[in-house]
Amino acid sequence: MESSYGNTGGWPEPPPPPPPPGERRTSGKPWVFVLLGVLVVGGLVVSLMVLLDPFGSKDPGPMAVAPMSQAPKTVEPVAPSTAAPEPTPSAATETMDPQAEALKKLRKLRSEEAGAFGSLMDRWGVQLASAKIGADDKAFLSKYESLGKERKVFLTTTEHFDNRRETGDKFWVVFSGKGFESKEQAEAWCADQGLGEGDFQLRELQAP
Repeated sequence: MESSYGNTGGWPEPPPPPPPPGERRTSGKPWVFVLLGVLVVGGLVVSLMVLLDPFGSKDPGPMAVAPMSQAPKTVEPVAPSTAAPEPTPSAATETMDPQAEALKKLRKLRSEEAGAFGSLMDRWGVQLASAKIGADDKAFLSKYESLGKERKVFLTTTEHFDNRRETGDKFWVVFSGKGFESKEQAEAWCADQGLGEGDFQLRELQAP
């Protein structure tokens, strides 16, 4: 007689053994566990940030922007001026003719001493030097300055007294600054000054 368990031995077959633990299949969907893991990690990160900075970080403010470099400016070269420099007064004086400069100075001295020379009118004067105007004014200026270092003198010209009116030439004349009532007094003064016959000439001065 055949057994109800379908075997011929008369004994029922034992149930199959359970699979080992490593081979047990996981039931359900695996992505659910991945999502739960992500949510747990994200929550931990947020909690950690709140604990470390509970009041929130300060506003760092606007970021500094480095200035943009500017292109170098091109400097236009300045053309040198071709205008001739104006002569300075000192340069003009240096280029003046020595004779013309001496003549100018003699005329200035005569103008300055004209009033003092007028005090010798109607008296005897001692002429110490004379020279034709324009002959060598530079040399006569040096003579005048040399005589002025020894005694008081006046510079004039023949047109300021009546002597030598007969000639058309004009002369520079240097007189002693002292006038005399008579010719004898003038001669005595010249002797006291050590002047020889060729060093002076006496003139009776009269206004023209």
